[in-house]
Amino acid sequence: MSVHALVSRCFGGVLALVVTLASVGAPLPAFAAPVDTLEQDAVVAIAQGYVRERLDALVSLDSYRQPANVDLTKDTAVALSWDALELDGARRLGTGWSDFSLRTRVVEVSVKPRTAEVALVADVDYHYKSSPEVESGIYNVTYRFQLKRVGSSWRIVGIQSDFDGYRVLRDEVSGGIRAGQSFDDSLGAVKSRRRDALAGLADEVKRSAADADLSMLESEPVALAASSYSYYIPRGVNYANRFAPSSAPRWFYYVNGGDCTNFVSQCVWAAYGGYVEGNDTQSKANITNKVRMVPSIWQAGTGGGVSNWESVSSFWTYSISSKTVGPKATGFNNNLKYTNMSSSDLEVGNVLQVRNGSSGSYGHSVYASRLDNSKSGWSRWFVCQHSSDLKDRALTDVINGWGGSNCYMRRLRFGTASFDK
Repeated sequence: MSVHALVSRCFGGVLALVVTLASVGAPLPAFAAPVDTLEQDAVVAIAQGYVRERLDALVSLDSYRQPANVDLTKDTAVALSWDALELDGARRLGTGWSDFSLRTRVVEVSVKPRTAEVALVADVDYHYKSSPEVESGIYNVTYRFQLKRVGSSWRIVGIQSDFDGYRVLRDEVSGGIRAGQSFDDSLGAVKSRRRDALAGLADEVKRSAADADLSMLESEPVALAASSYSYYIPRGVNYANRFAPSSAPRWFYYVNGGDCTNFVSQCVWAAYGGYVEGNDTQSKANITNKVRMVPSIWQAGTGGGVSNWESVSSFWTYSISSKTVGPKATGFNNNLKYTNMSSSDLEVGNVLQVRNGSSGSYGHSVYASRLDNSKSGWSRWFVCQHSSDLKDRALTDVINGWGGSNCYMRRLRFGTASFDK
């Protein structure tokens, strides 16, 4: 059976070799030239309909139904499984949506007499039913579809996506295959584990409801020694919310599919004063001049960044290390499940890193951006992130996507630090 090797900066911060079935993870071949505008419109409409239907389900919260025009194949099974698990999570965790606004743009389309291929990018603004005042969003998610003609109709026979929940599930299935399981057996075992893990997460969310409330630190930066700078949380949060969407300007470089820690470093840089609210010219000059950075050690710009800036593992190690200049953080809960923490341990402005299971490297970094005190426990927390690009995403959605009760989560709490400028 053919395999394809994928390497992503976001997963673990080192060159982690992830072997996946070509049928569930490999890029599609280059598209052929389009041949028929009407047929192109038809297959694009089917692809867009699939995306809208899966989002409609997060609003209605009806029991999962496989879309009528999607065939269950090895090339659709992972995506359909993720759709079902995500819907189940929304129902059990209280993260259903009240509404959404979907925008798609077609980036590639090819139609042949019996087959077709479509690639589109989706941006979604939405509100959670339980937190209608929170303006959340998912941006820059790519879907790739393979279709075949059956009689006079087109049917979807292949679905791929770079959404992080899908990628984690796909890699978990691929891990079972590497261990000697068949595709069907591995997918079945993963879905069973995920259902059990979701049940555990749902129970934990209920138990955490008695946690004490917290508030975001609102004090202005204090006067410090000339080279010392406080970590001003509201500034980091404002930066996170402004630059999480893919429509935001890119002042720094962007790694499609592997930008999570690059984005988190930007938020930390902003909180230390690199970002000057209301003065974009000065903020961009600070990037050029490496203000609130450590040249060659913790820095980035339009052309790229160093490992301590962009790697999940390196960022953790560097942040907690003893140093004269550079961001300073205390690390908590390393190599332990998220349940080893109380939701009241978290603070707005913390950086959280997650992985699926007890082994391997941490694969994703997010920035704690909002606390909703009208809710309780883990359900109160929201994060901003890149890869996938989300604004004020429910933290329980992150935990569910990274293994549910098998999610390992550690956190970084930043404080006053010194910089040369």
